[in-house]
Amino acid sequence: MRDYPIQGSPTISRRLFRQALENRDSPAAPLADEAYNICVAWGVNPAVALAFFIHESNAGTKGAAVRTKNWGNLRRGPGQLREAHTGVSGAFGVYASWLVSLNDFCKLLTGPLYAKQGLTTVSKVTPKYAPAADRNNPAVYAAVVNQMISQWELLTKREGSV
Repeated sequence: MRDYPIQGSPTISRRLFRQALENRDSPAAPLADEAYNICVAWGVNPAVALAFFIHESNAGTKGAAVRTKNWGNLRRGPGQLREAHTGVSGAFGVYASWLVSLNDFCKLLTGPLYAKQGLTTVSKVTPKYAPAADRNNPAVYAAVVNQMISQWELLTKREGSV
């Protein structure tokens, strides 16, 4: 299985990105084009951001993200929450919108805590992003995320979009 880089060209078409959100009845589905553009502006592969969103909260339909509008379930703590959150709910930041939290998600992964420390692929990011100490299995997390990205990449290539 390929270990996808966090940053890079899109491996998912805009249409498939939107469709993945719509298929899950995501509250972020109406914002799909803007979300895709935010990822591209940060240099983050939109498929990576989408796969994390789906893995964390079924695209905003399950868990804390339903009330926090927190794309990546970003936690409070040193360096984790960015400036844009409006409060906290349990361990997670609360955001005014999905787009604001996506912007923070991209900023976090491309900044000093991840990319600048050489954590540049899904499997390098997950031990820090979803540590075993928080009852996660980083290797399984990475495998699930990489599998989703791989499937979208194949579908995107078949439709000739990217």
